[in-house]
Amino acid sequence: MSIPLRNFGKTGVQISALGLGGHHLGGAKDEKTAIDIVHRAIDGGITFYGNSWEYYRGKTESWLGLGLKGRRDKVFLMTRFAPTVATLRLPRRCSNNRCAD
Repeated sequence: MSIPLRNFGKTGVQISALGLGGHHLGGAKDEKTAIDIVHRAIDGGITFYGNSWEYYRGKTESWLGLGLKGRRDKVFLMTRFAPTVATLRLPRRCSNNRCAD
């Protein structure tokens, strides 16, 4: 059974209809198991991978990177981030496309 491909928005890139989220790698018992999961996913036709430093404080990013070593050209990698309150500066008032602090 092959995994169907889907268009990724208007990019012209096709990715697998199923993806592997890095959050699930954090549940692996160790680095070797996580790498094996990534290898099996790639071999099974999964080409879309998502991850974030927020997952297990970067552990899953490291494990995903090790799993993709030598195979990076076979996948589409997406990352997520969340700004912290300290770095996020939202304007208080906006009108007519102009904002003031």
